[in-house]
Amino acid sequence: MTGSSFLGSFACDAGTLQELMAGNTLACPCCDGLLNAEKLSRLLGDVQRLAAAASDRPDHASTGVGRQAAMIIDPHAHMISRTTDDYEAMAKAGVVAVIEPAFWLGQPRTSVGSYIDYFAMISGFERFRAGQFGIRHYCTIGLNPKEANNEALAEAVIDALPRFLVKEGVVAMGELGYDEQTPPKTRRCASRSSWRRNIFFPS
Repeated sequence: MTGSSFLGSFACDAGTLQELMAGNTLACPCCDGLLNAEKLSRLLGDVQRLAAAASDRPDHASTGVGRQAAMIIDPHAHMISRTTDDYEAMAKAGVVAVIEPAFWLGQPRTSVGSYIDYFAMISGFERFRAGQFGIRHYCTIGLNPKEANNEALAEAVIDALPRFLVKEGVVAMGELGYDEQTPPKTRRCASRSSWRRNIFFPS
């Protein structure tokens, strides 16, 4: 597939990107996860399809003669805590895609079931909500560092991650990292780094 006007004649198929990237990867702007040629191709393709659909809408805004309004990709937005009106406002402003990192809900979760419900929400229903306004929704899935010191819960959450990491629209692991450096958090980070390589870049 070749790009629309904002990318010129650039081809965004995985083969061309693989040749261009020469086996390298790019860092995701929201979570620092790794994007390979295939994932980047899918993201660019989705943006181009949304751009083409937006240009056909009667209410499509223009910044001047022969010039389309800018398209915006929001690389870090917690839409699960936003109203549907916010999606509508974002679409009108030119947002065509959003990446939602999994995050801390404000207090520690006490069971793996609450994590599973949350992961299912941001990888499923939020995609549906965004799609009602022509916005492509992506997300990242991970164990928040604030909750990694509860070792029994952390292990159960890590065991549940693979079923979500392979879902369409899940582009990386996150939010990850430290809020404070403790041995349990170091172990969780190490195990997730190994999983990330195995799941996103299988040999």
